[in-house]
Amino acid sequence: MSDTIVIRSILFADVVGFSKLPDAAYPGFMREFLADADRVLCDARHTALARNTWGDAIFAVFTTASEAARAALALQELVSSQEWAKRFGLSSVTVNLRLRIGLHAGPLHEGQDPITKNLSFMGRHANLAARIEPIAEEGHVYVSGEFAAMATLANPDEFQFDYVGQRPLPKKAGVIPVFRLSPVARQS
Repeated sequence: MSDTIVIRSILFADVVGFSKLPDAAYPGFMREFLADADRVLCDARHTALARNTWGDAIFAVFTTASEAARAALALQELVSSQEWAKRFGLSSVTVNLRLRIGLHAGPLHEGQDPITKNLSFMGRHANLAARIEPIAEEGHVYVSGEFAAMATLANPDEFQFDYVGQRPLPKKAGVIPVFRLSPVARQS
């Protein structure tokens, strides 16, 4: 890891109920869901600088809060718009995927991961983003106040942030103000 410190936006997502999927769903999950999620994370409107998975968890880092917000909303749209049982090749099983997503922005250490040889980011603010994801409601994107401020300053008419309240974070990481992200409804 280098001594380079940069301000970045961090996304952590978790597939709710993943551990309850039948074993036959896992090949389709890897082939279909993760491939689609990767296409979302690499979309030109919000390209992730770094991305990784741990089973059903997704970690991605973006240059701006707006890019991370767009990616989070696109992931939620992806999950809700598909018939996953059919995509996974399962005819007699119901598969209802839902995501919990947490977003935060702050200073991170940037460098090359010696194991994967990929660009990597780490630091206290990545840990904070990881603590926001588990408190998010299923199907929603929760963000820190820092993230909401940065996205609003950059694109005041693109996103809506509804105050959820002061929430305790897992692993005794503190209590922070949390906001729910949604797109701004466009007037026709």
